[in-house]
Amino acid sequence: MTALIRLLQRDEPMSPLRPLRSQVTLLALGKVLQRSPFHVMVSARSPKTWWGVGLSKVQPVAKMRFKTTGRESMTGFIYVNAHYIPGIAHI
Repeated sequence: MTALIRLLQRDEPMSPLRPLRSQVTLLALGKVLQRSPFHVMVSARSPKTWWGVGLSKVQPVAKMRFKTTGRESMTGFIYVNAHYIPGIAHI
């Protein structure tokens, strides 16, 4: 809940593309992913966004531009789960 309060206290205006409902969904997804044993994750969301909702175990390893089948350009971020990186001590 504190992460939601921090999101609401930002000085950024709420745009119609990112309504409050999506922020709540993102917070819930962050909690689920934090408990999940994934190795690699690809997302259109930036590291700042994921870290802001409490998903602390992801580390970005690449940023890639791609085009969808509808010819829309997007940026994809590729993350690894830091708990599975050899030689890294996790908290």
